[in-house]
Amino acid sequence: MKVAVTHVARRLRRRNGAITIEMILTSPILVISIIGIFEMGNLVASTNQVALSARNGALVASMLGTSSDVGAAVNDTLLQSGITTAGVSVTTASAGTGVTVTVNVPLQNTCPDFLTTYGFSISGKTVIATVTMPLNP
Repeated sequence: MKVAVTHVARRLRRRNGAITIEMILTSPILVISIIGIFEMGNLVASTNQVALSARNGALVASMLGTSSDVGAAVNDTLLQSGITTAGVSVTTASAGTGVTVTVNVPLQNTCPDFLTTYGFSISGKTVIATVTMPLNP
């Protein structure tokens, strides 16, 4: 029994260097993967918030609100969700019995850019949400 325990201990001591090298090689991949998962979660949540702001703007526009009312509704929704409104563009179009609101938000406004250090960046990209609602006078 004592021989088996000693043999296992000796074997583990020989593997310590290999375990260290394996950890050094795999830890950057693990860190990038975890940060990427976090970043994708932020992007999905931000996209949902932009879609909600477009929906609220379309709701205001469908009740015959002015374009400034629509812009204020969109900006209020974005600010409540923690998204800065710099560079946000809101487009309103009426077609027959419906109204369409399109909201463009730069991704830098929606979430932090954690993966820039690793060569992946969201700068220059936008989130676009379009909602069409019938007119409700």
